[in-house]
Amino acid sequence: MLHLVNPSHVISLKLANRWDRNQINSVIRIYSIDTFTQVRSLTFDLLNITNLEEIVDILPSLTSLVSLTITSNENPPSNIYSKLFYRLRHIKRLRLISLRGKLACWGNIDIRQWRLDTPYNFRHLQINPLNFSHFSLLFPYLPHLRSIETSLCFGTTSIPYLPNLRSCILYFGFYGFPELSDFFRQCPNLKILKLETTGIDVVNGQQWENILTRALPRLQHFNLLVEFMGDYDVESCRTSFQTQFWIQRATQVNLVESHMHIAPDDIRTVYQMTIDFD
Repeated sequence: MLHLVNPSHVISLKLANRWDRNQINSVIRIYSIDTFTQVRSLTFDLLNITNLEEIVDILPSLTSLVSLTITSNENPPSNIYSKLFYRLRHIKRLRLISLRGKLACWGNIDIRQWRLDTPYNFRHLQINPLNFSHFSLLFPYLPHLRSIETSLCFGTTSIPYLPNLRSCILYFGFYGFPELSDFFRQCPNLKILKLETTGIDVVNGQQWENILTRALPRLQHFNLLVEFMGDYDVESCRTSFQTQFWIQRATQVNLVESHMHIAPDDIRTVYQMTIDFD
């Protein structure tokens, strides 16, 4: 049926590899990607590195392209990664998703090797992971960025001021309130904040009340998902979100308990706690 499609009439295109078949490669062999001159939204699902290397030089010719999403379970080499970023600086939405997990790396990221000389047009950026030193280098060239989704690796580098950021989704491991406080003080205009972590130390209603009151006065939606295992005073954690601050926001606190079999004689309790207001 592909031969019946007029590429110049396509405005949204999703190409996917399934069942160990390189279907994306088949489409590329029939059509050159640059014939989709009017496409605005383009998705490559389960893209392999060979295909990525083929199309990375062609994508900039799609002048109508607004949004690009790539999912992969492979890691692109650093030079392909930087070339992809640089040549797509005109688009508004870029999502690079690793299927290995939210804390997995999509490619070999070394922003120090990128050509950072003129601003990017990104409004939304999804990329894993970023550390603070990379973030500090990249953000001055993202003046239009409103939304970011990433697994953020905290570090000692100073955090850039992010006054235009409105939506932030972070995945992180064992970090505490000092790192989080420093970060959110730099994003005073956030309206949407979603966090997913394995760190039980961040389940403290009083600490979050202090951060949201002092650093994020404009926040409208807050969602914190914490997964942890072990012997913790779970009820005390839940009670800390029952003060007047949280009650006024109709905060929902949900706890799901399950069990993980580490070994035949080692069964551990796993908790998933969600704190949410909208």
